Amino acid sequence: MASKPNYYRFHDTKSLAQIEFSLPNDIKSDEDLLIEMTNNSLKINNKKGKLLMCGKLFRNIDPEESIIHVEGSKLFISLHKHTKEVWPVPIRSKLDDEIDAHSAWLLLNNIIRKGERKEAFQLLKTAADDIHLPSILTIIKSYFQGSIDFDLKEDKSKGFYYLKKYADFSLDKKYLYLTASCYENGDGTGIDFERASYYYQLAYKEGDIDSLFDLGLLYYKGGHNLDQDYNEAKRLWNISASTHKNTQALFNLGHMQMEGKGFNKDPVQGKKIMNFACEEDEEIGISQSLEEKIELEINPPLQEEQEREMETKMEREREREKKKSKKKKDITDKPFWKSKYFIIGVGSAVVCTVGTLIVLKNKRKRVIKKKKKFLFW
Repeated sequence: MASKPNYYRFHDTKSLAQIEFSLPNDIKSDEDLLIEMTNNSLKINNKKGKLLMCGKLFRNIDPEESIIHVEGSKLFISLHKHTKEVWPVPIRSKLDDEIDAHSAWLLLNNIIRKGERKEAFQLLKTAADDIHLPSILTIIKSYFQGSIDFDLKEDKSKGFYYLKKYADFSLDKKYLYLTASCYENGDGTGIDFERASYYYQLAYKEGDIDSLFDLGLLYYKGGHNLDQDYNEAKRLWNISASTHKNTQALFNLGHMQMEGKGFNKDPVQGKKIMNFACEEDEEIGISQSLEEKIELEINPPLQEEQEREMETKMEREREREKKKSKKKKDITDKPFWKSKYFIIGVGSAVVCTVGTLIVLKNKRKRVIKKKKKFLFW
């Protein structure tokens, strides 16, 4: 284009390429224009010879079948194609000229092939900022993964900006879910469970049933601008399990009942629900650590009694050891001649000696008595 118009739009079908752009105020009808058209070029001047538009066409057209007319302050050009194919773009314009989003999107593919990466990215950004959905999807992928085509490094924060833009405009359930997931995990943005819950709700409303499970998980965890709410998590997972047959949601409900979160605590019933979910879905399983935890939850009194008995036994053992240590200390600290063992030993020896003397004395008396009887009998 020779001059920068205030408005420019391109629309492409299999049989026509339609161009629409604004005209200077002095152009009122087709008669005020001088049009030169061939099968591969287009040039438009006003009657004073001032160039309004020119360019080379990427595909051949039929000038006789093409239509150009003025309507109000706009010029409408319908170029009739020879071939039944979509053009990359009808007219190649300079990058600093105004260009509509669709034209920019088509044009950048030709520029990429020529190796003009920075110019191609400028066209892509122009189209994306003008809410051209295919361009937004391309720029999202380019920012999140980096792009050789556009000589672009990974920048997840910018990628998230366009992801949210696409989700807000298109209400596509897939991209609403991805936006919510980014808010939940802090991927390209700050962690914000409140915003994540908003986009999960939108995604579910648009038909993404997995969003309901993830929404329940947000309320179960809580934090990051969202209050923890076990009852809400229970409600959402109940819907997910009963309506959408989500076995993971069913497993989580069993786990909640086992721990008494949102339910009256019932480890036995909770385990039954978890086992049923595992039978329905082979990908779900109960880990060894969880099995041990469930066992402790089911039999807590027995475990506590064993611990009490063990503690009592250890206490008695400590008391016995303490008494033994005290006895040894007493024996070690006193002189032997003062100890009770010495006194008892001496006492026993005295008693034995006295007893022996008494016995001998009595025996002597009996012997003497017998002798007397013998002598005087």
